[in-house]
Amino acid sequence: MLGSSRNGNLRTVTLRLETNGAETVFLDGPKDAQIVAAGSGSFVQPIAPDSKGDYYLFCHGRSCDGAKLQFTTRNSKPIAFTLIGMRRGLPATAKPLLEQRPRFARPQYSPDATLTISRVAL
Repeated sequence: MLGSSRNGNLRTVTLRLETNGAETVFLDGPKDAQIVAAGSGSFVQPIAPDSKGDYYLFCHGRSCDGAKLQFTTRNSKPIAFTLIGMRRGLPATAKPLLEQRPRFARPQYSPDATLTISRVAL
């Protein structure tokens, strides 16, 4: 988190993504996050929760590492986000599993990927 500022009942949080090699980063906010806008630089847009009431901030590609994002919320307290990083391929520790894969088997629907899931309060 780079900073947090208040303007009346709104709080704007600015953060920098450090992807640790992930190619895709998701921030999944809970129903009570009350996020009203999000974006990067001069591209900050109003947003609404998805049909379940969650909020998703998403970045994909090499430019995510070091990217500055911001969101504005009506919530005055830190929000507990689930942070998900995804990269192509499997870690070296998965080698025994890959060796057991049948010779002509291939991943279906999407390629092998490694997910890292953690929590962060912003």
